[in-house]
Amino acid sequence: MCRKTVLGPVYDSSLKRLLVLPPADKNSKQSKRYVAYATEEGVGLLKLPIDGNPHNSLSVIGHPGGLSALCCCHEGKYLFTAGASDATVYMWEIHYNVLEAASKLGGEGIIPFYDLLQGGRDGPLFAEMEDFFYYAQIKSQGVSTMHVHKAASSIPLQEVPAIVRALGFYPSEHEVTNLLTEVKYGQYVETGEYVQEVNLEHLIRLYVNHRPAASTSRDDLADALETLGGSTAVAREEFLRLLQTSGEHMTEIEIVDCLTKLLSGRHDDNDDEEGTTVDLSASFFEESLPESMTAEKLMTELLGFRY
Repeated sequence: MCRKTVLGPVYDSSLKRLLVLPPADKNSKQSKRYVAYATEEGVGLLKLPIDGNPHNSLSVIGHPGGLSALCCCHEGKYLFTAGASDATVYMWEIHYNVLEAASKLGGEGIIPFYDLLQGGRDGPLFAEMEDFFYYAQIKSQGVSTMHVHKAASSIPLQEVPAIVRALGFYPSEHEVTNLLTEVKYGQYVETGEYVQEVNLEHLIRLYVNHRPAASTSRDDLADALETLGGSTAVAREEFLRLLQTSGEHMTEIEIVDCLTKLLSGRHDDNDDEEGTTVDLSASFFEESLPESMTAEKLMTELLGFRY
């Protein structure tokens, strides 16, 4: 069970090593704790607890040729790094006050997370998130009802996956389970109770921390297709079969539902006079899906993206 997912520092590469440092002040019970980390070429410092705040970390390039080892002295004042190809060992003096100053300047609470949204607090992404947050309240209270809907400061936990998908982040069912588990049991140790609702600030933190740090590229799609089918081009019948048998496999009904929604908007002749979409036969999918599925066709003809 995944306990928590947070956005890590994004510099020259993902984190390769983590090292919990000794308390900066061993005489104080309230001493703050820090973690040293290494990337492919850099070394940095991260403030605990890790929550995804980008201002709680800093990094410098240490070994342009690659970093192979990281350790610290027993008192936590110095770090030592070894280069992978330059045959050098560096000794770094740790200045915790620099990280604390950067953290303070970045703001407290939810403020640093606004900067991780496109356009910030006044941008279009936050406005959409706010709209979906209140739409979820209407949905949870009942759409077809004569009762007055009441605006609240939180939404049911089970509405979160639908909101993040509406915002363009499409987690797998496994990732959804991890997200819901993280929130549900987040305060169980302290209170002995499950968390069943989230407010807007909590929703922003979940979205920022769980969405991919980098968007999916054309090469990622090509690699996924090759891994799935063993080739850069997969026959239509094999593509549909793999969707039903590999990974988090889909049922035939789910595939038909997804393909109908993806493809029906491009075939207006399938709509009747009243504007409702008629049932699509199997021949529709045979005519709409290419005989051989490639990454380019997957993006342009099925998903509707630019290649």
